[in-house]
Amino acid sequence: MTKRLGMVLLSIAAASSMMAQDYTNSVTVTGGGYSPLNKEWIDDAWTLGARLGLIEGDTHGLEVEYDFINNVDLDKNEGTGDTYGNQVFANYLYHFKDQSESLRPYLLAGVGYENWTNGQLDDGGVGAIGAGLKYAVNEWLNLRAEVKDVIRFDDGGNTLAYVAGFMIPFGTPAAAAPVAAAAPLTSLDSDGDGVIDTKDKCPHTPAGTIVDENGCPDTKDSDGDGVIDVLDNCPNSKTNQVDENGCPLDTDKDGVPDYIDQCPNTPPNFHVDAKGCTIGVTLHLNFPFDSAKIPAQETMDVDRIAEFLKKHPKVTAVIEGHTDSTGPADYNMKLSKRRAEAVKKALVERGIDASRLTVKAYGETKPIAPNDTEEGRAKNRRVEVVLVPGKGQ
Repeated sequence: MTKRLGMVLLSIAAASSMMAQDYTNSVTVTGGGYSPLNKEWIDDAWTLGARLGLIEGDTHGLEVEYDFINNVDLDKNEGTGDTYGNQVFANYLYHFKDQSESLRPYLLAGVGYENWTNGQLDDGGVGAIGAGLKYAVNEWLNLRAEVKDVIRFDDGGNTLAYVAGFMIPFGTPAAAAPVAAAAPLTSLDSDGDGVIDTKDKCPHTPAGTIVDENGCPDTKDSDGDGVIDVLDNCPNSKTNQVDENGCPLDTDKDGVPDYIDQCPNTPPNFHVDAKGCTIGVTLHLNFPFDSAKIPAQETMDVDRIAEFLKKHPKVTAVIEGHTDSTGPADYNMKLSKRRAEAVKKALVERGIDASRLTVKAYGETKPIAPNDTEEGRAKNRRVEVVLVPGKGQ
C-alpha cells in the first residue's frame, strides 16, 4: 500500500503544480456513513475523515482525502468478525458560482486506494464521483455536506459514502490584478490635443489639429510669411516668397534666396556672389590628339555656355587654348590657338557677340596633369572658358 499511496500523492503534487496557484487552502474534518450498494455481505459502517485542500478556488479545487471506516461486519459466507478500512483519495472539485457567494455547490471526481485490516477483503484501487455543498458561515468557517459513489476497480462494487463536516480555509489568495485608477477629471483631455479639458478653450478641436497653449488652432505667424510658427523652419524669414517649410525660395539652387538674387537663373554648379551672380567660373572642353575640332560630346557644354551668356549679356568670356607636350612647342602654340578659335566660332554661331569673347593661346605651357601618361596628356588637350561677370551682370 505504501508504494501505491506514494504514487497517488505524487500525482496530486504534479496536478497542483499545473493548476493556477492563486487560491487559498483548506482543512476539512468529516464524519458520516458507509453503505454498500451491491455487496450484501458487507453491512453499513460509520466513517471519520479529514481533507487537505491544496487548491481551494472559486471554480476549481484539488484536495487530498483520508477516511477511516470502522466496524464493517462481514457475512458468514465471506468470513467472520469485523474489520475496518483505510481509504486515500485525490479529488478534483468543480464549484458552481452562486450569486449569494455563501453557498457553493460542487461536483467531485477522485481516484484512490483502500486497504482492509483482517485480510478477508482485497485491497485495491478505487474511484469516486459525487456532489456536495459548501456553506460559508464566515470567512473562517464553512459547513460542508457531500455524497459520493465509491467504485472498487477489481470487482466493480459500489458503496454509497455520505459525510458532513467543518471546513476551515487558510492561506492568502494572490492579489487581484490592480485596476487602473480612473483619470482624475482635472487631467482629462477629451479631444486628445494635448491640452487638458480644464485649460482647453476649444474643447472639440478635430483630431490632428495643431493647437496653442489654450487648445485652440494655432494660427500664429510671427514673420508673416504665410506659414504658421509651429510649422515654420525659418521663423525669421524676411520675405513671403517661401516654401511649405517657411524658408525663402531659391529657384536656381545657388544658395541665394530669390528675393535678393539679382541673377535668378544661374545654371547649376556655377559659383555665385552674395547677390546670386556668377563669379569667375572655368569650364573645360577636351580635344582629341592633334585636333582643333570640337568633339561631339563637348557640344552640349558649348550650348550651355552660349545659353548662359545670352541670359547674362554683361558677362564676358576668356577662351584659353591648351595642348599636351607632344610635338614642337611652336606647333603646339598654334594648335592651342586654333582650338580656342574653334570654340569662339561655335559660340558666335550660337548668337554670342564676338566682342564679348577673348581668345588666348598657351600651347603646352600650362599643363594640369603630367604629360608622361596618356591619361594626363588627354586632360591637357583642352580649352578652358573663363566666365567673367560684368558690373550688374
